[in-house]
Amino acid sequence: MEINKIIIGCILLACISGFFAYTNTTTADQVGRERYNDLKYTYFYSLTGSAPYVRFINKDQGKVYDDTATTTDYLSNTTTWTDTDVSLTTKMTSIGGWLVPVPSTLPDGTYDMLLYDVDTAAGSRSNSDAIARGKHIRIRSGQIEILADI
Repeated sequence: MEINKIIIGCILLACISGFFAYTNTTTADQVGRERYNDLKYTYFYSLTGSAPYVRFINKDQGKVYDDTATTTDYLSNTTTWTDTDVSLTTKMTSIGGWLVPVPSTLPDGTYDMLLYDVDTAAGSRSNSDAIARGKHIRIRSGQIEILADI
C-alpha cells in the first residue's frame, strides 16, 4: 500500500513537472520573442545593413500594408514603396538583434513578412532593394506568430 502511494506521487509529480515545462516553452523559430505588457516583440539577428526594414504582404488579399492607406484595413494594392516599409529598431546593445515593430494598425491575418537588409534610409527605399529573408506569419491582436520560413 505504501509503495502504491509513492508510485502515484511520483507519477503526479512527473505530470506536473511536464506540464510546467510544456507551458514555458516557445516555438520562436529563428526569430526571438520577448514578452512585455502582453505584447510579443520579434527580432531578426545577424543583419549587416544599417537600416533594415520589413514589408507585410497580406496572403488572403494580395495587398501590402500601407500606413497611409485611406482604407480602414490599411491594406492597399496601389501603394508608394516608401509608404509600405516598416523600419526595424536596433537593439544591438541589449538584445543583439533588430526589433520588428508590429504596426498597431496592421489587421489580423496571414502575411509574408519580407525583410530587406539594407543601408538605405527611410524615404529612399525602392523596389530595387533585395529581399534578404522572409517569414510566413499570422497576426493576431497585434502579435506575430511565425508559421514558416520563405
